[in-house]
Amino acid sequence: MMLTSRSMMFALLSFLAGANACVSCPSTLTVNGVVVKQYNVIPIAAVQITYCEYMTSDGTQITCDYHTETGKLYYGSRAKNKIVTPYNSCPRTATLKDGHIC
Repeated sequence: MMLTSRSMMFALLSFLAGANACVSCPSTLTVNGVVVKQYNVIPIAAVQITYCEYMTSDGTQITCDYHTETGKLYYGSRAKNKIVTPYNSCPRTATLKDGHIC
């Protein structure tokens, strides 16, 4: 009986882990006609948001925040010299990688 219960728990936990989706951030963004590379990805499980960060050559940080489960854009921001403003050029969706725990 113990073996069956453990097997059922393992199957349930495996299913739940597989049900989570991870956002695969776009590897590059085009900012003012210049392609910039992604430099950081921060998944925050507690709020189901993944932060995709990019840095331009002039030190401007672009962050595109995506819903971890759907891949839809939540918010985009631009930060330079401690001034944060909305950024409206993030891709509207990000690719999901199913079956991975972020």
